[in-house]
Amino acid sequence: MCPLIRKNMPSAEPQSTIEETVSTQHCAIVQHMRTEFDLAHREGLFVALAKTFAVPSISEVLVRTGGFEQPDHRLFSTHFGISTLYACGYASSAGQAAITRIKKAHAAPGITNDKLLYVLSLFVNEPLDALARVGPRTATRVEELSMHTFWNHIGQELSITDIPDYDPLRAYRENYEIRNTAYHPNNAFLAERLLSVINPQDPFGARARISTLPKHIRHALGYDLPQ
Repeated sequence: MCPLIRKNMPSAEPQSTIEETVSTQHCAIVQHMRTEFDLAHREGLFVALAKTFAVPSISEVLVRTGGFEQPDHRLFSTHFGISTLYACGYASSAGQAAITRIKKAHAAPGITNDKLLYVLSLFVNEPLDALARVGPRTATRVEELSMHTFWNHIGQELSITDIPDYDPLRAYRENYEIRNTAYHPNNAFLAERLLSVINPQDPFGARARISTLPKHIRHALGYDLPQ
């Protein structure tokens, strides 16, 4: 496994050097970001899940397959799988086992490539966006490309096709979100399940997390709807 990079690469580095660094050290860079900016990363994963649930065609599949009847189990399994990938890497035996579990959980009819690609784009972009919002700085280009390379490898393992490069993938996320985010009772059902797991001892604190989401996502989850 490549060594951790403790210093950010200056933006003036030649493109060839950036690409070489990303190609050889993206796992270590992503692992370092995960531990160094844990709060921002957890915030990004929360937003990624909320945005996933805000798409009716995705929430319909999740509700229909019953995966969230026991939300603590499903969300723990998701969190554990993602944490394993970050900690051990996608090529390790533990990482491969996590990918197998994720693939099995997403094998239900109706989960098409465009939906999987959107969710993948959320896991690439939302932690980076959260770093800019609640972290000490914005991500460097090396960190952006490393996050993309990391999840691109995982996406290929999950048989996701037509994964674009970093900038087009960000554009895809934005366009898909605009076209497909809308309110549906299934969205609200999943949002309530998510909040019940975040902090069951403090439901008011958990609901405060909703206020940090973009307005159109809150509406799609059933919050702030006109009376």
